[in-house]
Amino acid sequence: MSLITAWFWPDVSSRKTALFAINEGFGVAVVLTLYQFAASAVLASREGTIEVAVDGSVIALCYAFAAVGLRKKSRFAAVFGLAIFVLTSIYSWTSVVPLSLPIIVLVALALLHGIRGAFAFSRFAPLPSGTPRIQDSFRAVSGEPEHKAVQE
Repeated sequence: MSLITAWFWPDVSSRKTALFAINEGFGVAVVLTLYQFAASAVLASREGTIEVAVDGSVIALCYAFAAVGLRKKSRFAAVFGLAIFVLTSIYSWTSVVPLSLPIIVLVALALLHGIRGAFAFSRFAPLPSGTPRIQDSFRAVSGEPEHKAVQE
């Protein structure tokens, strides 16, 4: 699988690759949140109306909800984030200022990767209890005791 093919349609058959796809969607949702907050602040200062700032802030909060949900591997939040992006892109394309089509496609694709990763991650069986965490592996290598005794 070439690098371009792997980016446009990543494999989500393992926990590691599903988490990578989820993190990609999370990163894009965070960038969309920051962009939307900044754009609404700039538009509100130009137009001098509070309605523009409120509308933009509500959309930014929706993206923030999607980002937090993706971080928690929520399938609903992943789908919600893509739906909000598609709806705002359609609105922007038809009534305000058309955005660049390649950017819209790449952002939508990254959010779709988050959806695929969240759905794939939910199908994996939970890790058995007692499975060591990565922090425990580093402690074992460094020779640090697992629990430090309280010194009086």
